[in-house]
Amino acid sequence: MKKSILLFTMILFFSCTNENEEDLYSCLDSDDVTWEHSDLDRSISHIIDNKCASCHTDLGLDLSYNLLTLNNAELLKNFITGNAVGYSYSIMPPPGSEPLTSCEEEKIINWINNNFPFDENNR
Repeated sequence: MKKSILLFTMILFFSCTNENEEDLYSCLDSDDVTWEHSDLDRSISHIIDNKCASCHTDLGLDLSYNLLTLNNAELLKNFITGNAVGYSYSIMPPPGSEPLTSCEEEKIINWINNNFPFDENNR
């Protein structure tokens, strides 16, 4: 009986490991994201720098706060959700590039829905 309990406990313990940090911590605090944030996990510019800037900079395309928030950031939102129309791709990053994680997408969408705060002081 003790061996069965020990075996069950070991199986339960080792089957509950989580190697994906995003799944482990989730995006519950994604409402607290800003363009620039001292905590890089809450920084939209950090996501843009890591997932978008390399291609856009090479092409000479602007990814500034002012451009991305133009017209209530509708174009950015459409690219994030895969609904952009009239461009080479309907989603960004395009196929073949490292995609945004679901947490990164959620952070960007929440940032847009919260009127894209610039920093922790809501400047």
